[in-house]
Order: sequence, then structure tokens, then C-alpha cells
Amino acid sequence: MKDRMMMEAIERLRQEMVETAMDRGSMLHEEVIQLSHQLDRLLVYYQKMKTGAVVASRQDHSLAAG
Repeated sequence: MKDRMMMEAIERLRQEMVETAMDRGSMLHEEVIQLSHQLDRLLVYYQKMKTGAVVASRQDHSLAAG
């Protein structure tokens, strides 16, 4: 996944997490926590990709997707 596409995916997921928290009335709601974990995985994948620690492959993308 290209750099720009990754950043867009990260931003979409972050927005979804914030909107879900607002809808559910809590950052501690189970759905919000699940989205937060997905976002964490995506951010770690992106960071590894930027540092060269990850070679892009189908398996890597499926791990980033959660």
C-alpha cells in the first residue's frame, strides 16, 4: 500500500473511532476499543513500513487490516 493510501486509511479509521466514541458516549465502549486496537496495528505497520522493517506482501496487509 502506498504511503498516501496508508495515511488516508489511518485517518479514516481514526475518524471512525472518534465518531463511534461520540455516538456511544464513551471512549471505553467495546466498539471504540476495538477500533483503537485496529488503529494501533495499522500505525505500527505503517511505522515499520517507513523504517523498512516490513516488506509489503499480502500477508503483511492482512495483518495490518486486523
